[in-house]
Amino acid sequence: MIIETISYVCTRCQSANIYKNGHNQSGNAQFRCKDCGRSSVLKPKIKYTEEQKELIMNTYLERGSLRGMQ
Repeated sequence: MIIETISYVCTRCQSANIYKNGHNQSGNAQFRCKDCGRSSVLKPKIKYTEEQKELIMNTYLERGSLRGMQ
């Protein structure tokens, strides 16, 4: 039997002293660091490319909607 262990660290202070702290609205598990107090998601679902970020910012500055971009 093979057991694989994954250890996570805080995204701010790189401490391994973290604990599970519920879920956010998207359903991702949130974790809180006992050392620095940061609460964050270890694996966020939404990732945008640089082109998508630029398009979103340009649309925002023109006061358009995200739905209107598609």
